Amino acid sequence: PVVTESGVQNMFDENALKRFKIEPAALPPESVMINRQVSFFATHKKVIIMAAQIIVVLCLVIGLLAFNIVQRKRAAAVLRKSEKQFRLLADNAPDAIFILTNEKFAYVNEAFCSLVGARAPQDVLGDSIYNRFHPDSHAMLKERIGPLTVERQSAPIMEHRLMKLDNTIVAVEVSSVPFEYQDETGTLVFARDVSERKEAQAALQASEERFRSIIATPDAGYFFVDLTGRLMAVNSAWLRMYGYERKEDVIGRKFLDLQKEDDLDEASAIVREVIRDETGYRSGLFRRKMKNGEIGYHTYSARTVRQEGNVIGVEGFTIDTTALHRAEEALRTSERKFRSLFDSMNEGVG
Repeated sequence: PVVTESGVQNMFDENALKRFKIEPAALPPESVMINRQVSFFATHKKVIIMAAQIIVVLCLVIGLLAFNIVQRKRAAAVLRKSEKQFRLLADNAPDAIFILTNEKFAYVNEAFCSLVGARAPQDVLGDSIYNRFHPDSHAMLKERIGPLTVERQSAPIMEHRLMKLDNTIVAVEVSSVPFEYQDETGTLVFARDVSERKEAQAALQASEERFRSIIATPDAGYFFVDLTGRLMAVNSAWLRMYGYERKEDVIGRKFLDLQKEDDLDEASAIVREVIRDETGYRSGLFRRKMKNGEIGYHTYSARTVRQEGNVIGVEGFTIDTTALHRAEEALRTSERKFRSLFDSMNEGVG
């Protein structure tokens, strides 16, 4: 029989092949290599793989740390720039600005120093907020600081009494927002001096009260005429002087309708002069046409009314002088009669 396969298997020693410089590729197929040298990798495969994994993890950690360091440096640079810009704006702001950390002043601008009478920020920095606000405000301040520092919520505008370094009081409006300052949780506070405004409001209120008392007086009549020449406001004394009972009977009517026909030009001229005059004031004697057709007399004082710098009308007061005018007229009539009688007697004697 023909033998096509042999049970003999070729075996080669790897050391001999290397000595004779025979490449493994030149060996017959399915040859077996004996005395094969085990590589370092094969011997320490598990250790090498574990070491490689550790190296990869360390590289990732180092990369993340490096990225974090770069980001922190960038953030620090941005923070420094932001803080520089904030200080530039705050130091030149017209309103008082200060920052609180742990309920103490950590930053104050020049306007705040001026407001409390401090020569330099060092006179205030580190001081407790409660030393600079009136005791009446302490309870409210504590209620506001909690939401600001813990809940990080802005506080609405409120009025407080600020104490200067000399213990004098100044009224301020305060608004607050949460703020991070030098890695600490703090509060950014804006304070505006409202003393002059409150004084002006008090003066205005006193003026309005005096004005209302004048309008309510039973002797002085008050009127307001808009730029169209219509009566827009009168008081009870004015109604009584003109013989009316209800304001509805005159409000909205042309004030010229209440003048004698031969006085219309003079009345219009008076209103025009009051509006054009720089002083915006005019006073004098005038007569009026009452509801029953009779003629009355009064003194008047009128001035322009302005709103936001613009003239919106003319207002004034009137004092009834009808009785005085009639008495003077009666006196003049009596004097004329007496003079006529006296002249007649002289002629008779002559």
